[in-house]
Amino acid sequence: MRKKLILIGILATLIIAGYLLWLDATVWSIHRYPVKSYVVQNEQLPSTFANVRIVFISDLHAFAEGRTDDFETVLTKINALAPDIVIFGGDLVDESAVTLREDQLNELSNFLKLMDAPLGKFAVLGLQDMARESVLTSLYTQSDVELLDQKVVEIYNGSGKSIRLAGILPDLSLLDLSFLGTSSESYTVLVSALPDVADRLGGVDADLILSGSTHGGQVRLPFFGPLYTSGEMNYVSGRHQVGGSTLIVSKGLGTTEFHARFLADPDILSIRLIP
Repeated sequence: MRKKLILIGILATLIIAGYLLWLDATVWSIHRYPVKSYVVQNEQLPSTFANVRIVFISDLHAFAEGRTDDFETVLTKINALAPDIVIFGGDLVDESAVTLREDQLNELSNFLKLMDAPLGKFAVLGLQDMARESVLTSLYTQSDVELLDQKVVEIYNGSGKSIRLAGILPDLSLLDLSFLGTSSESYTVLVSALPDVADRLGGVDADLILSGSTHGGQVRLPFFGPLYTSGEMNYVSGRHQVGGSTLIVSKGLGTTEFHARFLADPDILSIRLIP
């Protein structure tokens, strides 16, 4: 009898633990948005950019089928960080949302407009954005967000020297970074939906690279690795030094294909610049 009770106890414990893990992966973790803080120090940064804060977010995958969006929660967390610059790294809308209704476009526009960033709000397109490129380009314009489409923007913080902010399209098979140049006196931030660009710079000037798309693997199983992949997955999340460039990869905010996260919580990146 005692052995039977022990076995029942072990079985009950395993069932409860499994249920809690499943609940965390499919419900709780999806709606956790921890802030991951980084300090980036580089003597090439102008003195006027001391303690300037960049908030980088990516992969919202808004209106994904079967998932509830947390626009208000994410917005509150972003504004609480008092960012100087906000950058979005692509995949604003999930590919399952084939047609965007007017109320959905208005909801997204309000979400973007209400972000407070005195030095500007910027974005690049992600892989799932390309099917509705014209719609999202218009949405960003109406929402006071500048789309970085193969171009460089000079950002000043008051008077003095600027930093360069550049963005590229997500199709790396057509990668052309010649617009960046091979040397610059200005500190350069490159935004790319895919972090794979870090291995393909070919000598162009990029001091800091910000990327997403990987979702941190979305579900990462011991011994099996990530279940969700995007690109080469050489840089799944976090900070990496690739040659002379610092690469920081976000795990994103949303989910796609399957709505679960395990060992890969969403994140909001807060990056403080130090000359």
